[in-house]
Amino acid sequence: MSRRLLRAVCTAALATALVVSPATAAPAEPNPVPPPTGDSPQPEDAAEVDAETALAAPEAPEALGAPKGVATLLRELQTLYQEAEEATETYNATAEKLKQRTAEAKRVGGELATARAALELSRGDAGRLAREQYQGRTEFSAYLQLLLARDPLRALDQSHVVERVAAGRAATVERL
Repeated sequence: MSRRLLRAVCTAALATALVVSPATAAPAEPNPVPPPTGDSPQPEDAAEVDAETALAAPEAPEALGAPKGVATLLRELQTLYQEAEEATETYNATAEKLKQRTAEAKRVGGELATARAALELSRGDAGRLAREQYQGRTEFSAYLQLLLARDPLRALDQSHVVERVAAGRAATVERL
């Protein structure tokens, strides 16, 4: 606690001393360099003359960032506004194209899902037909079943069922 108190007192004293003490300004002009004597110029004097010449020659006000005229600023503002407007129009056009392409992608995705479902159904039907052929469940014609049946009346009743199954298989094969 005593360290904190000591720091606070020192900081307050330093701040008070800075505020109360008068500010001293730096000299406006550097001390003039004595002109060289005419005997022989020394290389150090040449460097000082170059530095003095550089300090004495003020730069152009435009290079220092002097304020531009109101008309120039207005032209720049108008140019920037036009560029921003063009960028906004480009953005809006791109957003509209994105909406259209997103809708088209959703539509095509729906069609693709429908096609995939139909393909899956067709694969199932093709697999079922292949299993039936592999297992030897081929159907004889109705006439042959009637001739080979022990009970011809029952064979006639089953012929209607066989015709329905055959029509279903024919439709499946046609669809594949």
